[in-house]
Amino acid sequence: MRTLGLEEDDVCRFCGEEEETPEHLIVTCVALVQTRRQRLGRKCIQVEDIPSLGPLQILNFLREIELEGTL
Repeated sequence: MRTLGLEEDDVCRFCGEEEETPEHLIVTCVALVQTRRQRLGRKCIQVEDIPSLGPLQILNFLREIELEGTL
């Protein structure tokens, strides 16, 4: 979001701890653990697991955190 000029800094808006990247949101954001479990089927995901997630799962995850269409 910072790269696109839509945010002033790149700190995650959910946890405030790390840079907000797609990988951070899907894999490591501590604030999204329950949403990950509900929408992606597990609370712990590795970067190498991302390609195995279904597009609909990822879309539902983005909708749940209200980021659909912003990444």
